[in-house]
Amino acid sequence: MCYIDLEWCTASSATLNISAPAALDYGPTREFKKFINLPIEVRYMIYEYFVICDKPVYISRRERGRNWDNDSPVSPQNFRGLFGLNWKIYEEVSRVYYGKNTFVLGNADWGSGRAPSEMAMEKFVAATLPGHLLHITNVIIQIYARSSAYFANPGTHDYPAIGSRTSAESLYAISRSIVTDIKNVISVKYEIIEQNWESDNPWDIFQPRIDPVGSVASQKHLDQSENVAAIEQMLDLLLMRGKRSKLALTKLSEVRTTSRGWIDMRAAVKTMIFAIIAIQFILTACSQSYTHDGSRQKTYDYIVVGGGLTGMVVASRLSEDKHKTVLVIERGYLDDKPQAIIPYYAYTVDESVMMRVTSAPNPKLNNATYAVAVPAVVGGGTVVNGMAYSRGSKADYDAWEELGNPGWGWDGLLPYFRKSSSFIPPSPEVARQWNMTWDLSVFGRGPLNTTIPNFQYPDAASFSGAWRQEGSIPFPRDVNDGSGPGLYWVPSTINPLDGTRVTSRKAYYDPVYQNRANLHLLTGHTVNEILIHKLHAKGVRIVSRSTNHTSNVFARKEIILAAGAVHTPHLLQISGVGPKAVLGAAGVKIKKYMPAVGANLQDHPTALMIFNITNPSFPNPNSIATNATYNSTVWTEYFANRTGPIAGSRGATGAFLSLSQLTSPSITSNITIFVSETIASPLPYLPSIYANPYLLQGYKAQARIIQNLFLTNTSIVSAFPYSGSGSAPAALQKPLSRGTITLNASNPHGPPVIQFNTLQNPIDRTILLAMIRHARRFWASPALSPLGPVELSPGVQYQVDEEILNALVNKGTLWPSLAHPCGTCAMMPEELGGCVGPDLRVYGVEGLSVVDASIIPMIPGIGLQATLYGVAEKASDLIKARA
Repeated sequence: MCYIDLEWCTASSATLNISAPAALDYGPTREFKKFINLPIEVRYMIYEYFVICDKPVYISRRERGRNWDNDSPVSPQNFRGLFGLNWKIYEEVSRVYYGKNTFVLGNADWGSGRAPSEMAMEKFVAATLPGHLLHITNVIIQIYARSSAYFANPGTHDYPAIGSRTSAESLYAISRSIVTDIKNVISVKYEIIEQNWESDNPWDIFQPRIDPVGSVASQKHLDQSENVAAIEQMLDLLLMRGKRSKLALTKLSEVRTTSRGWIDMRAAVKTMIFAIIAIQFILTACSQSYTHDGSRQKTYDYIVVGGGLTGMVVASRLSEDKHKTVLVIERGYLDDKPQAIIPYYAYTVDESVMMRVTSAPNPKLNNATYAVAVPAVVGGGTVVNGMAYSRGSKADYDAWEELGNPGWGWDGLLPYFRKSSSFIPPSPEVARQWNMTWDLSVFGRGPLNTTIPNFQYPDAASFSGAWRQEGSIPFPRDVNDGSGPGLYWVPSTINPLDGTRVTSRKAYYDPVYQNRANLHLLTGHTVNEILIHKLHAKGVRIVSRSTNHTSNVFARKEIILAAGAVHTPHLLQISGVGPKAVLGAAGVKIKKYMPAVGANLQDHPTALMIFNITNPSFPNPNSIATNATYNSTVWTEYFANRTGPIAGSRGATGAFLSLSQLTSPSITSNITIFVSETIASPLPYLPSIYANPYLLQGYKAQARIIQNLFLTNTSIVSAFPYSGSGSAPAALQKPLSRGTITLNASNPHGPPVIQFNTLQNPIDRTILLAMIRHARRFWASPALSPLGPVELSPGVQYQVDEEILNALVNKGTLWPSLAHPCGTCAMMPEELGGCVGPDLRVYGVEGLSVVDASIIPMIPGIGLQATLYGVAEKASDLIKARA
């Protein structure tokens, strides 16, 4: 048995048996988990190689000093979890378990502490690869030997310690040179054309046609063009290049190596596997501390705090000027796991990239506490959200302008909505079948791809039909045209050309960073203070999560806060900008008194109603989990074509209602009367900070606007998105309650105190109960009766208001947040309790601006993703204009 230590830690050269077949060793559990975290495409190709070469898969369970049945083959169930493939592949693995050659994942003899030498590696590769490919593999051997020696004995070689600036720069530079060297070995002549969405199967252009279960077809050598297409695809996977979804390689010829002969598929795959694994681990080592920054500096033109949705957009746009340097500082890391790429995983939240933040006890929800969704990953919420791309109504954004923000109404934002987005229609056949509509005029040719997925579960027709029979709401053409209430097909941030989730990283960062020496991304670091001197923001103090090392970086022009509605106000407060009482209690020196910082917290409180569908159609969203045959079918379809339910969204339809469409005229009248009373005397329903006259006046201005919106059918008050099953969230879109985010006085640098104050204003309670009763009527409608829905939550036995709310709270299905926190550094005049002006600069602090969801003065009646892309694009132009 031969072991190769691909983690470059320690391995015994004595375990290298040159004449033995290849095997891969990932060491003990810690290193083995890193293999699992490889992108699914990489794991898939590793598997393809070993099937082609007829090498069945084993797993070694031996750890240091312990031998756990070292020769036990991995079970099909565990193999599924390891590779994320389909049942046909598992069955094939089981069939060939006991072959002569073996692929081992496990632990070799790590006792000697020595890394394999370059000579040993060269002999091994020479014995296992065709001679005409040695030139390519020599590149891998050299970097492998140097890296393995370094990682075996850190500090004794030319490379500095892991996590330092120099090691990250060196390793990343070497990995880039490997890609260049490999591509230079192959002479390729091809034409590149733009990929049109109407292509029958654009993914086929990039997918090597290898049968994943090792059939006769998979053993055949493909022609020259297909060989090179496979190699090009594998190389592009190394750095997740954006061109895969935009360009197609359509003509490939004259493919030769530097020595002799045509490249055959088996040898090409084997060689590329070595390249992919080697470079993947180098990039992983880099990304854990310092990513994509070839020249760490102390001073930049712009520092962007937060690499989420708005941070990626603003950094990308500002770095378009090659003379301006931009640093993005992100707490999280780059995430290329399947959960961040494959749309199907939007059904769940990847907790590994979420911070563990808990709300304060909510007085109106039996003092219950709730998890607060705060992503820590490059791309932010776009990596973990439900992917819905939907804008608010014209009235929602015009309300921002009415609050004293010229240029921030619908007409001022629409050009930026267009600039950020593009729409790739579903197929004409699917559009006709489902009566899908959209309006291309409200989209542009922006980097953010959106679509209505071609696949829809059949019960979606019943849902839409039930709303149409109700007859109380209109059916506008596109949820993104500003029409407001209606029944819509809602696009998702999915690129149908490659069947992947589109994040702000994929849309704005990945396509450009390689060609922009002025754009730098620092991951794994938190900003714990804005360095403010004489009311001028000069720089930020950052802390490495891996080493706790603290350092300062400075901005010549501007510090741009994009840390989100939770952490932007927290960072301002810890830096001395905020309410006196909050800062004083935490022992923070006040540099700028600003009560608006952390006030005005808004979200979409949601009652999750649950119905048991006793007679569902097939397939339905539960079929993937409950039907092994269907599971295998849909995953096979996805890997082959990037289509089907795995490439789709959680649901593409939703009903959005105004107040008059939701309730009776008498209830609507009572609500508007109570709003008048709230405007006259709001303090009993607001946090104590609103005793400040500026905040109070600002809230009254908001309440007047909401009262007017309640009287029209131009703004959404309640949302009923369709998930494809019996999960039926009812989300309140126009809350009158306001929350706060403040420093924890006993631990100012720890998580802030997040008080949603959900349902503090009784109007919110009244509307939420009206939504629940409306949902009950809807699910009891004749159009849905064939599905046999039975209410589980809150439960039909609860009919009285208090009983309904208590049941929801006790079952954990009344949420204060739909992961849409906003408003905590509101864009309003300072005399109305604003934190930033329409130019997004923080009042009274030079060189400091905010571009994230915290600037939203009043929450739109829709999810925030589309809104924030438009905000970030507009913010970029505002910042450029004052440069």
